[in-house]
Amino acid sequence: MPIVSEQYELVIGVDTHAANHALSVVTAATGAAVDQASFPTSTAGLDRARAWITRRAGERATLVVIEGAGSYGAVLAERLLTAGLAVVEPSAMAAADRRGIGKTDELDAGRIARSVLSVEVGRLRRPRADGPRVAMRVLMIAREQMTSESTRTINALTALVRTVELGVDARKPLTSKQIEVIAGWRTRPTDNVIARTCYRSGFNDGWRCTPTVACREMAGQPDCVRQ
Repeated sequence: MPIVSEQYELVIGVDTHAANHALSVVTAATGAAVDQASFPTSTAGLDRARAWITRRAGERATLVVIEGAGSYGAVLAERLLTAGLAVVEPSAMAAADRRGIGKTDELDAGRIARSVLSVEVGRLRRPRADGPRVAMRVLMIAREQMTSESTRTINALTALVRTVELGVDARKPLTSKQIEVIAGWRTRPTDNVIARTCYRSGFNDGWRCTPTVACREMAGQPDCVRQ
């Protein structure tokens, strides 16, 4: 059975992400990079990516290798299959193949394309086009991404309230109630750190804020002195 480099003229690798997809065209015979591009994952961006791929392919036998064809690349894979292009998933790449080489999305797309050059055509991994399965994969990846982003945001907020005195007990991890209260805070035109500190310390009554020489040197922050 022929291998990819014997049956196809061009191989296009696609490194997929939530916001954009990176594409790299390589010659099947040598693996040399021919062209590269990146497109956003918006509807217009995916249309441009499909048009770019079909123009590069022309009348030549072309194979498109999409990493994440069942998740972030599912929509692009469906469009390319509808356009009559051959779409497969990449073969497993050894860690040694990535070591010592620069890391960019375009370089990753090139490695994705080259991962199948020596694979027998009959052993290529075809993406499953079954709608519910693809939808479930996309939902699971989206949930994992949102959970990870939520954890990073809560950690950053915890670090902030432990660094700046805002009247929040942050000795333990923030509770959902504390986060809800903080989310309801709003800034005011005259709001500043020193004014809040005076108020929270119980010194607001009978005190006023006025600039001092030292504070003017620190971007004009006011300091509290007794009236």
